[in-house]
Amino acid sequence: MGNLLSRAQAQVPPPAPKVAFEALETPRRRNLQHRHEFCSSGPDKYKARKHQRQIATSFSANKSRAGFLDLPAELRNFVYSRILICDGYVRLMPREPTRVPALVLLQTCKQIHDEAASIFYAANSFYVHVEKFVGIMAQQAIEYPEFSKLYGSFWGQETAKGGVFFPAPRYHVYLTRLTIDAQVYLKFHKPDYAENSGYAYAAKPKVPVQQHLDIHRTGQELNKLFFSFYEKVRDLWEEKERRWEGKMVSCQDGWCSTAFNFTMTFSEEENEEVASKGVWRRWALSQ
Repeated sequence: MGNLLSRAQAQVPPPAPKVAFEALETPRRRNLQHRHEFCSSGPDKYKARKHQRQIATSFSANKSRAGFLDLPAELRNFVYSRILICDGYVRLMPREPTRVPALVLLQTCKQIHDEAASIFYAANSFYVHVEKFVGIMAQQAIEYPEFSKLYGSFWGQETAKGGVFFPAPRYHVYLTRLTIDAQVYLKFHKPDYAENSGYAYAAKPKVPVQQHLDIHRTGQELNKLFFSFYEKVRDLWEEKERRWEGKMVSCQDGWCSTAFNFTMTFSEEENEEVASKGVWRRWALSQ
């Protein structure tokens, strides 16, 4: 019995030779961190070192497979128009921004980023809505955050879920319509307002004189602040080659009201803007 076992063990064939990478029909999973091409133990590891090391190549380098950028420009524009043009306004607001999941295309490569961004920002109308409660101390400077923070996603990482935040300055050259609507509410933190015996005339309900003066002062500062922001956006639009117009309107509910509203709009010439969107729509539906 022992002789049979030893004879069987002696007839065990040698291990199969290693297979070169180029002979495989399906690609192996590459470990880019450790770059281990072979895993051997015992005496076989010395034989494995004799095999020539293969250089890993990217699948995108395989020119026999056509990619998205290999499609004609007309087909790429058709895809962009199908997934990036929204119905109605694209709403940019902290709580419920418009979801455009296809914006992840802008993260692929520079060429797709430029092509997709030019269509997305040119063919859609954007609406920004902001509400702010501003704390006011009597006879002190206004405590209002820098409004230029609109240039970042200051309301959270909504973009990771497909949300849109305020267009970066480099995209304004593509925009055709932008509306910014800001509502500011004042909250006074001065306990001796009610103890002041003087009241502003014709105010319903009655407003202390000092509070009325602070409302007037704060309104002037807010006007300067928003007009400064309007000028910043206007400078970006002045780089356009097409005709456009911009407006800013500020209003207050009443001369003693603590609520202010600031609205600014930027748009290309109406006929051109409407025509361009109509062309995109008709072109997409006709395909």
